[in-house]
Amino acid sequence: MLTIKLKYESSKENKQIIFNFQKNQNNVVKFLFNRLQEDETLSHRQLYNLARDKMNNIFIDSWFRDSAVDKARSMYSSMKESENKSVIFGSKKLFTKRCQHKISREKFQKEKVSPLYSLGEKHSFGNRKLELDVANNKILLKLTRDIKIVLSYKNNLSKTHQKYLDKLQELTKLKKLPLTFSIDQEYIYLTFDELELTGVKEINKKKNRIMSLDLNPNYVGYSIIDWTNQDKFKIIKSGILSNKEINDKQKDVRELKWELKKQGVDREARIEFYNKKNSYIKNKRSHEIVEVVKKLVNIAKSYNVENFSIEKLDMKPKDHGKGKRYNRLTNNNWNRNLFKNQLIKRLKFYGIDFYEILPQYSSFVGNIFFRNLRLPDQILASIEMNRRTYCFVQKYVLQNKEIYKVIFPSFCSNKKVISISLEEIGYDPNRTENWKDLYKKIKTLKIRYKVSLAEAKPPAGVFRLSSLKSLVKVFDYD
Repeated sequence: MLTIKLKYESSKENKQIIFNFQKNQNNVVKFLFNRLQEDETLSHRQLYNLARDKMNNIFIDSWFRDSAVDKARSMYSSMKESENKSVIFGSKKLFTKRCQHKISREKFQKEKVSPLYSLGEKHSFGNRKLELDVANNKILLKLTRDIKIVLSYKNNLSKTHQKYLDKLQELTKLKKLPLTFSIDQEYIYLTFDELELTGVKEINKKKNRIMSLDLNPNYVGYSIIDWTNQDKFKIIKSGILSNKEINDKQKDVRELKWELKKQGVDREARIEFYNKKNSYIKNKRSHEIVEVVKKLVNIAKSYNVENFSIEKLDMKPKDHGKGKRYNRLTNNNWNRNLFKNQLIKRLKFYGIDFYEILPQYSSFVGNIFFRNLRLPDQILASIEMNRRTYCFVQKYVLQNKEIYKVIFPSFCSNKKVISISLEEIGYDPNRTENWKDLYKKIKTLKIRYKVSLAEAKPPAGVFRLSSLKSLVKVFDYD
């Protein structure tokens, strides 16, 4: 989904009317959110009926109530996926300011009111509550049958967003695109499916060419491979994108915070310093994640990839037994959902099929089975994920009659290759006959089997992603 943010102008009277509608819908959203906390099995219709029958002094019409149900359900789903399992209506930043007495109670009560929300629908010209007039830089807001407000906005949009607005007006008039909007006292936000607006840009995909990723908090390893069968393949391109520098910066800020404490700097100054630096790193990390995804999708497009896969991770916050810093990296700093959602969204533009593949033992198998390639651990793991993706597609998508073993390559028929790798890491290859037994023994003996960046063959190039200011390093292996 893409959102265009427009700063609008209107009279004080009109803004007050909009604010009254905001507050009214907010009351409905809070009421429904609380009902979902009591019973999350409530259906859309049941929630709507509760808002209609149980609430007093609600003047918003049926469509704004229906949109409130959608918003409350969305907020509840987001809360369930988050670590805090709580929601602050307004924003955490605003709530913190109020607790610190940095803003008045009246200002807090006004600013915590969320924007008025209206869900889009195709058959009602995109949205029954809104009509675009792009030629005159105006938007007609239809709050009720009798209350209609004209909003004007400045034409200071980028060329891309201006093209989007022109296309939005055209498609909504033809009833071909839903247009969701929300509005507060300064801005109106137009949200739509970018893919429906622009359409799929088909590429000349090459059969059995797969791109797979190995993910961890510091590195993303990738490989593009052409497959003849699960034993015969050709590596087209591989590489690593490292965001370790960003994570190290956060560690440095945390250590500096404690250093300031030792120097006697007062608590409020330390907290202000930490929050400012931490906010910068958090925003920088999110920005870099999007840039990494753009880079990976551009590579997939350039090499005409048919299928794209990542690890199917279902990691809930927990103690991994590797120290506080590792827990912080995996539980708080990884931003897996942002990475995955951006990836799916951008792959759809080129019609590249996306899969999530089970990653069990992929790093171990990759480092043993493909060790002779002399590539780093992250790429070797991605090659194993690539092999599993090929097997998965052949067996479950294409319904190939030949039986493909998706989880592990054959241990017995590849004993020679495996033995060479085991001898290299100092383990007797005759002591085991299967992958699981081998994994347990190597872990028990604490033998280091992963090929580090320093031990692998040198990359073809090392450079910064997108600009010199980027904190992401790219290791390119051709």
